[in-house]
Amino acid sequence: MTEEKTETSEKSCGSARNCRRIYVSQDTRPRTGTKPTTIDGKYVAEHLGSALTFALAELAEKRPKDPIEYLSKWLYKYRENMDHNMQQEALIENLKQAEEEKVLEAERKERIKTEQKQLEEEERQRKIKEEEEKKKKEQEELQRKAKEAALAQRPNLETVTEEGEEETPSKEKDSKGQTELHRLAAQEGADMRTLINMGYSIAERDADQKTARDIAEVAGITDNVQAIDNYVRDLLKEENVDELEQLVLEGYDKLESILESITDQSEDLKQFTSSLPDYMMNRTPLHYAMGLNNEDLVTLLLANDADTTVKDVLKRTPSDYREHSDVIKDMKDKLSPPSVQQESDGKEETQQQELSTQQEVQGGEATQQEQQPTQQAVES
Repeated sequence: MTEEKTETSEKSCGSARNCRRIYVSQDTRPRTGTKPTTIDGKYVAEHLGSALTFALAELAEKRPKDPIEYLSKWLYKYRENMDHNMQQEALIENLKQAEEEKVLEAERKERIKTEQKQLEEEERQRKIKEEEEKKKKEQEELQRKAKEAALAQRPNLETVTEEGEEETPSKEKDSKGQTELHRLAAQEGADMRTLINMGYSIAERDADQKTARDIAEVAGITDNVQAIDNYVRDLLKEENVDELEQLVLEGYDKLESILESITDQSEDLKQFTSSLPDYMMNRTPLHYAMGLNNEDLVTLLLANDADTTVKDVLKRTPSDYREHSDVIKDMKDKLSPPSVQQESDGKEETQQQELSTQQEVQGGEATQQEQQPTQQAVES
């Protein structure tokens, strides 16, 4: 049978010159791959096994004219491709790592930001809690002092004070000129009546010339404003004229609206109400003359030794009202009814006319005195 195959191949090839003889192995037993056992064999199998396998397979498929050159170039190209693939894999790995680091960094920043906000919120809550506790302690302390002061007071006994001694104890002020009454006036839930009973004056003004009622009104705390007004209203109902006069003398200017709300007034209260313009915030006539720019009246007052250093309740001297004349004019409009204003204006005009007449008379007398020596000289 082998001879027949050989003869058949020879017949099919014939006498052709280019006919190639292909040897076909007759060994049809299955081959089992055995790993090399020598060091050289292991080295070749590890580093060249797959490359040579692919190269020989392509060499058998392409059948180039110079298989050795083709094989060498193919191996070089194979190596370049491997290096390029390794570089691309390394680049991809670096990009993945950079992206992961970027995500981790963003998460870290977000976590730090969240923790910072949480710490700030905790700090804010802590400060609010401390402030509330501080206010609570201050109110408790003030209430305790008020109770002690109330227990220490003896009813129906007048207190005798020495000359120069203040009847009401001085209350400490802070750097803004505010007493405890001013500070608590801007806080909700403050016991204003207790502070007033302890001796804090509602007419006391801070560095901005604001009373405790003004501060409460600006802060929008109507309960504190109402508490102060109720205290004044109680003074009016009790007809405590001495205390009311003291408030007016200290410059408290919120009595008008409360007075208007009380229709049933006694004679003392009516007399006090009608005499309110006479108190005038502790201002002297020189204050008003400066504020109204009445130079003649200022000259007349200074000629009669009017005090130029005296201060009113706003701590202003007469010379300060040259710049704040609007205060005097506003008070003049508020305190004086139209008839009184006309009468006062007429008095001012009369005074000015009298002054001008006196000046003219004095000027005429001086002229006559100057003319007498001249006439005597002419007669001689």
